[in-house]
Parts: sequence; structure tokens; C-alpha cells
Amino acid sequence: MLSRLGVRVGEHVISTQIDCEIDNDGTQKCSKYPVQDLGVEDVIIHPEFSKDIILNDIGLVRVTKMNLAVVNVRPVCLPTSEDTRTATFNFCVVTGWGFTESYGVSADILQLVTLNMMNLTRCKAVYKGEPRVNITYKQLCAGGEKDNKDSCPGDSGGPMQVASYINDEIRYVQQGIVSFGHRFCGTEGYPGVYTRIAYYMDWVLDNLKP
Repeated sequence: MLSRLGVRVGEHVISTQIDCEIDNDGTQKCSKYPVQDLGVEDVIIHPEFSKDIILNDIGLVRVTKMNLAVVNVRPVCLPTSEDTRTATFNFCVVTGWGFTESYGVSADILQLVTLNMMNLTRCKAVYKGEPRVNITYKQLCAGGEKDNKDSCPGDSGGPMQVASYINDEIRYVQQGIVSFGHRFCGTEGYPGVYTRIAYYMDWVLDNLKP
């Protein structure tokens, strides 16, 4: 089964062989670095994952070696230090190729959205009537405002990133993983729900291999 799976890194525009973008002055710039298609060597699902109440929604994928020395592939930091594990933040950045305003149509270009965080007490009250949802401290909530900004179906498993100071420089730390949300993403009052990575860092580190 694993031989049928793959991971692509360095992608930006799905439909093109070469990724290009137009600057504000109208100049087109194209990446000289191709995508990298990696094999999957192992998949580790959290032993307490529950699809019945959508909890412990996290897993690890071990891939074949990738080239990290190119500009279109850069690792994101994880909350390994005490400061990043206990950090509080008011907003985050979420990226993905999930559905856009045309519901049911996935994005061709990598999308990015900045979302305000919602406290867990309010988030838990919002989802109180949902039979498969039990919001806990293992999760984060973001979005649910009037501007229709949200993670959407197709974004699940993608990163929630937060800008942080690490060793006196600004780095992005992945604090969350897109888990679930309202059936119609961007619905006012309903935030997206994310797995809180900081809670699972010991499990992640215990399952890493050299």
C-alpha cells in the first residue's frame, strides 16, 4: 500500500510544470527549482486517534530523502522548546490547496489566509450541539469571523503557522494541523478546529527516526 503513496514538496501551482508569479510591477518571475516527488516509507497514526469525536487527529509520515538546500523547500519549525510549547498568540497563518469560494473546486494555486484565534471556551460553546465534536485543550480554534476567511475541505492535514522569535530571529512555528470545521467553510461564527501540536510533541519526538 505504501508504494502507492507519495509526497510532493516544493509545489505552488498544481497545473503548471514550472511555478511562476507576477510581481507588482508586472514582471513575471519563475522558479528554477523543480518539485520533488518523494516516496513514503512509513505512516504512524496516533494510537488514540478517534474519528468518532475527531480527537488526537495527528499522524507522522516518513518520506524518502529530500533536498532541503533549495529555496522552494524549507522545513517549518516545531514547538520543541518550552517557550514555543507554552506560547500564546492572537493570530495564525494557514496554507493549503483546499476548496475556495467555488465550493467543491480545489485551488490550483497555494492559498494563504491569516486568521484570528478564538479562545477554547467560546469555541467549545459553538460546537456544543455537534454529536461528533468535543473541543479540548488538545485543540486550537481560529476564524469564524464575518470575512469568510477559513480553512476548507481539502486543507485537512495542512499547517497552522505562527511567527515566533527563535534564537533572536523570526521563524515560523507550526502550532496546529487543520482538522475540521463547519460543513460550509467560512460560515460566520464557526471557527476551524486544529490539532494543537505542542500537546503531542513528546509523542512526535519519541517516534522520530534518524
